[in-house]
Amino acid sequence: MAVEADVLEQLYAVEPDEFVAERKRLEHALREQDRAEEAAELAKVAKPALPVFVANRLSRERPDLVVQLVEDGERLAAAHEAGDAEQLRAVQGDLAGHVNSLVRTAPGLSDSIEQRLSVLLRAAAINPVTATLLRRGVLSEEVEPTAFDALAGMTLAVPKPRQQQGHKPEPARQRKRRGRVEELEGKLAEATKALRQAERELRKAESDRDRAALRVAQLTSRLEDTE
Repeated sequence: MAVEADVLEQLYAVEPDEFVAERKRLEHALREQDRAEEAAELAKVAKPALPVFVANRLSRERPDLVVQLVEDGERLAAAHEAGDAEQLRAVQGDLAGHVNSLVRTAPGLSDSIEQRLSVLLRAAAINPVTATLLRRGVLSEEVEPTAFDALAGMTLAVPKPRQQQGHKPEPARQRKRRGRVEELEGKLAEATKALRQAERELRKAESDRDRAALRVAQLTSRLEDTE
């Protein structure tokens, strides 16, 4: 049984240091309402990483910008499907602007968290499923860019005209530049993959920590009751 949306919204609305206590409180409330299966599912909900907390908070504090961001994602998909290079460039600019605006409304973040938040907001807005979760403020984890996200960040290639007789071959300088671009794109893909792996390991460590903290709290409570 899935956890009801209103319960998740309450849980994800709290501050990071209040998450475990709020999850326990909501779980207890569900059990009192004879919703044991839902309570069991809620207990499995892991504490999200900081960028996810910030994204969910922004959906409540700046819903206007989040709605615009999601609409940008829809327009981006339409422009890419239509092969409209001019519209694609325009929407890319709008999307980047709204991402930056949202990040700027969340002061006090480190450079690395800002970067992760930017990636999350963009990737979540482009994916129809996570876009809905973002608008509701119930994202549970960082959204990894998809293949479409990578393509959407590029300008559509203009079809090259057929080479006419006597047309000069591609200059060596251009070939060298194109090779350099391809090399850098490959390195970027590898670095992004390594970053995502590290982030997954970090989220797992945070989840393990939260479970351990909850277990300590439960045992401490039982010990106090026994004494």
